[in-house]
Amino acid sequence: MLKYDGKDLRTVTTFISDDLVTGCYYRFRVSAYNFNGEGQMSNELATYACVAPTNMLPPQKVASSDSSFTLSWKEPSDNGGCPILGYAVFRNEGANGPVTIEVNSVMDSNIRNKPYILSTTVTNYPAGSIGKVFTYQVEVFNIVRSSLSQTASFVFATVPKAPLLSPENESSFTSSEAI
Repeated sequence: MLKYDGKDLRTVTTFISDDLVTGCYYRFRVSAYNFNGEGQMSNELATYACVAPTNMLPPQKVASSDSSFTLSWKEPSDNGGCPILGYAVFRNEGANGPVTIEVNSVMDSNIRNKPYILSTTVTNYPAGSIGKVFTYQVEVFNIVRSSLSQTASFVFATVPKAPLLSPENESSFTSSEAI
């Protein structure tokens, strides 16, 4: 289907199609004309009418152990007009550096390409991580783009173990109202 005919506008080399339907798939090709006729068609540009997802909240800590963090997140409030395809989770080194270490790689099928998964257990920490503050970020993907959540930071620590000693009754402070 011819969308725009610029045969008589020789200097026009751009066109904005502003009547697209959000989320729909479109294909575009162009050709050039001169006094000898129409040239060959260009390669096709295939795209969806959507933008990057927005309003992704930071991940939340669900649980932790001495070797892992379980994080969860919510879908972004705006998917950009196309369905969400999946997520990737990133962390830093635990020293206020940039959040660039992907904790689930492209080859990890736990999160990528599974938009219904909204949590993951992170286990790839360097030795000596207990007590460090790690910063996390979730990347969300739709068919054309991705965007990053806000960051969240958590101390890598576990719930303390039970004390070795039980409480003792100090009889000199005991009364009918307090022990």
